Amino acid sequence: MPGCNTTATSTCPSGRICPEGWSCAAEQDICINDGCGDGVVDPTTGEICDDGNVLDGDACTADCSALPGCGNGVTEAEEVCDDGNNSSRDGCSADCLSDETCGNGYRDYNEVCDYADETVSDTCSRDCMEIITCGNGVKDFGEACDDGNRTSGDGCSADCISDETCGNGHHDEVKGELCDEGNGNSDAPNADCRPDCTYPRCGDDIVDDELDETCDDGNDDTDDDCPSGPMGSCKPATCGDGFVDRQRDPTDQDDEGEECDDGNFDTDDDCPSGPGLACKVAACGDGFVNLRQGPDDDSFEECESDGENTEECDSDCTFPRCGDGVLNQEAGEECETDDDCNRNDICLPPRDPFECECTTPEPPAITTDRR
Repeated sequence: MPGCNTTATSTCPSGRICPEGWSCAAEQDICINDGCGDGVVDPTTGEICDDGNVLDGDACTADCSALPGCGNGVTEAEEVCDDGNNSSRDGCSADCLSDETCGNGYRDYNEVCDYADETVSDTCSRDCMEIITCGNGVKDFGEACDDGNRTSGDGCSADCISDETCGNGHHDEVKGELCDEGNGNSDAPNADCRPDCTYPRCGDDIVDDELDETCDDGNDDTDDDCPSGPMGSCKPATCGDGFVDRQRDPTDQDDEGEECDDGNFDTDDDCPSGPGLACKVAACGDGFVNLRQGPDDDSFEECESDGENTEECDSDCTFPRCGDGVLNQEAGEECETDDDCNRNDICLPPRDPFECECTTPEPPAITTDRR
């Protein structure tokens, strides 16, 4: 009616009326006012998911902030905790089923046993660090084995909680294991532990970007197109990476690979290196002036001539000098030896020590004996 105040409302399929500023959830008979529950993921409001309702325990958390599952930071049904990751040793186990305290009935990474009541000490010590009956030769409750002794390395650990096989979730150092996450052992990239109970490493044929790897060809060779192994980088070979790549391009028969690689991007030493370069041993005519060697070294250079005499550089990559054995006419030299001059001339540096000149010697003075 004219003169009456009206407000905009929403009516849900069930007949529920939502007030102004609110709307109906897509899959639940409820009114919502922040968009979470409308069935449309809106990243601008921080939504990670939106399953059309505001309930936990289904395809999306009630606040639309996380997908379901251990590691999403939301403690859901059947979870004891969830700290936003899938790692143990931080107050919440990797499977979100333990707060990693003794007496909770869950044997954590640092416990030998845990029977839900730390006061029950007939088989498990109160600090969850010892099975009291271990070593009696009888496999008691909580024991994985009992071979009648308290010695590790014989197929049953000294605490009787491990049969010392990789994959049982117990880190058996005496067997050479570096880690053991049980069912968490995996060949997936960035896994905490591999199925052989070793840590992910450069050279295991798995690219772990968390280890800053961009390639991994599964060997320990550092002279191929992906230097791998304990001393490798697991990054594509490039001139200047410190690894001599003998096979720069296996498909190119003319590519002989690198001759050197000193691990820097300097072009004035005995191995010019850097992105786009070939890492060849420094030589006169390679386009780089090798300044790092002494004058008595064969690779010493003062200039770069590309193998030709120029006004400023001899063909052997040294400065033009009279008497250096290189006749550099581009630099103004006429000769280096008398053989370079006309028959009656000699080669001398009369004024400029850098420019030898052919000079006609003065005839010897004639003397007259007047006796």
